[in-house]
Amino acid sequence: MSHASNHPTITLDGFSLDEAFEIFLDFDRTWSVIPHGCHHEIEAAWNRIQNAANVAGITTLKVALDRLPALLRNFTYDGAALSRFADAATSAKVHQHRNLFTAVTLASAANFGADLEPVYKATDLALHPRTTAVNRPCELDEIILLRTHAILLTERDDADQLKTAGILALSDAGLLVKETTEITRTDFIDVDDDLKPAAVVALGNSVTTDRLVMLDPFAQHISAAVINGRPAKGALLYTPRKDENLPGSAKAQASATGVITTAFKHVGLHYADLAPGSVRAWRIAHTWEHVSGDAACEISGMNETRTERLAHRQRPLATPVTASVTRF
Repeated sequence: MSHASNHPTITLDGFSLDEAFEIFLDFDRTWSVIPHGCHHEIEAAWNRIQNAANVAGITTLKVALDRLPALLRNFTYDGAALSRFADAATSAKVHQHRNLFTAVTLASAANFGADLEPVYKATDLALHPRTTAVNRPCELDEIILLRTHAILLTERDDADQLKTAGILALSDAGLLVKETTEITRTDFIDVDDDLKPAAVVALGNSVTTDRLVMLDPFAQHISAAVINGRPAKGALLYTPRKDENLPGSAKAQASATGVITTAFKHVGLHYADLAPGSVRAWRIAHTWEHVSGDAACEISGMNETRTERLAHRQRPLATPVTASVTRF
């Protein structure tokens, strides 16, 4: 990444939304933050953001950031307030476009070394909850935002931030939160010359079996950074403060849970229907839908009944669906 400026408005003022999305696509080509096969959906969502911006006379990324609430109201019925929507379909649209806009803006700002905290702050909006579910799987746009955040954390040359990125990436790959605290260097399989592993051994628990979990390019990037930047001995993503708080223990799990919860809050995903396990649940649901149930079971380490329940965990509507029309 380039580091030309420390001022966010200088860089964001100079780019149209179209140019910002091209920067994001370059970011994705390097780091694989958009899951395989999902580019068309993301490009269509960004086109809707651009159309809404054009109608509002918004020409630069900075103006879009400053007027984000107004921009998102284009996806509601009759410009409804963002804290309450007429139906769940509207809620999903607003969340989807807010999360994608945040990811694109973060990648664009980072490309020029701008301060990212004003972007996190400006995009942290009090939205109506997406659903009334509990512990639902993350949606695609939420995963892309979390992946973008994780990659940017690896750029900070900070061991604690790298731990957060690693826990997010391995959860994304399908590991239990507890399992992320047990991973050592020797658990990574087929590590290439760039330190990118092809897979990781997950140790399981009373419900899940130990298993080999394949890593996609995003998880490989993060894992390489973790291998290179975290302690050479012992667990890579957990350092116990007391001898009895071993990796994989209840204390370790609580620590990793706190790490993911903090990451959710940082990127504005502080909603009651999301939980630390939502990241892993996305992987199971995504694999079940796009590959097969057997493949999802291999990742989950659970039987078909448990895996299907996790993959198809109900996502109740935020409010009863009523007829609504949005502009985009």
